[in-house]
Amino acid sequence: MRKKKPLNILVVVSVALLLYCAAGFGLISADESKPGKVDDTPVVGPRTDKLLRSMGDYLKTANQLSFHAEMTFDDMLLSGQKIQYSAYNDNAVQRPGSVSAEHQGNQGKMRI
Repeated sequence: MRKKKPLNILVVVSVALLLYCAAGFGLISADESKPGKVDDTPVVGPRTDKLLRSMGDYLKTANQLSFHAEMTFDDMLLSGQKIQYSAYNDNAVQRPGSVSAEHQGNQGKMRI
C-alpha cells in the first residue's frame, strides 16, 4: 500500500491567500520598472485588463472575503492504477491579519 501524501492543496491555497493579503497591504508588489527588454505586445486584451484591474481594486478595499472551492484530482499508484480524490476548501480573510482555511477530503481534514 502507498503512503499518504501531505495535504499539498491546503498549503498552496494558504500560500495564495497569504500572498493576496501581503499584496493588499502593500507588503509585496510586482516591480515593472526592472531594466531589460520589454515586449510591448499586450498579454491580455484591454477589456480583460480593465476587468481584472477593477476586480483587484475591489478586493483591495474589501475588509473581509471568503470563498469555497471544490476539487477533484487524480493520483497514480506505483502499480499504475489511477485513483480519483475529492476535497473542498473553505477560506476566509478578515483584515487586518486574520486568515483561516479548512480542507476536508478523502486524504484527511486540516484547519489553520
